[in-house]
Amino acid sequence: MSKVVLGVVAGSMLAVSGVANAGVVGEQVGVSVTVFTATAGAFLNPSAGGAILHSIGGPATTLVGIAGLFEDVLVTSSVSDVANTRTITLEFLTANGATLGAPGLTLGGAALTTLAFNVGSINALSNGIDDPDRIGTVTGSLSLLGVAFTTAAGITQTPTTFSATNSISAGGADILSFGITGARYTFSYAIPTPGAAALMGLGGLAAARRRR
Repeated sequence: MSKVVLGVVAGSMLAVSGVANAGVVGEQVGVSVTVFTATAGAFLNPSAGGAILHSIGGPATTLVGIAGLFEDVLVTSSVSDVANTRTITLEFLTANGATLGAPGLTLGGAALTTLAFNVGSINALSNGIDDPDRIGTVTGSLSLLGVAFTTAAGITQTPTTFSATNSISAGGADILSFGITGARYTFSYAIPTPGAAALMGLGGLAAARRRR
């Protein structure tokens, strides 16, 4: 039996309108899961246009699937600060722990060969994560759930906002046949240490007193 190796490929894009954002805990970020054949793409969970907003660190958000075809996907997230590093974990996981969809499903008669998890990208309302505390570059990873596979997160970033999309392919094989139940993104970046932020505030106060 031949072995199929999962790999990262470039995916097609589906146009979705953008939404404004601000803040990190409570930040509204667009999320979606998409599937592709060699020539076409579709939302795995097409309710509400296929992409909805999730509140970072807030309650779980449900991407509603199509009964009998694609499972509902719960999106959860958390924020953790250790010293001067902030880590955001964002997870896509089927509500019942089943695989994302039944193997053998097709789109326009063609096999589904690529699966993409989108956070704030063009297929997820173009609504990225904006953290005013962020310093420098965001790094991260994407791990599939239900199968052992981890890769670098496909991060796009500006000085204020970042987003991510990872497209996972199986060398032309049916991507839903691998038992994938979801994916987990982990993003990390520097923030000011609490002590440094406090000193900066005191310095500003002293300067203001001198001016008076």
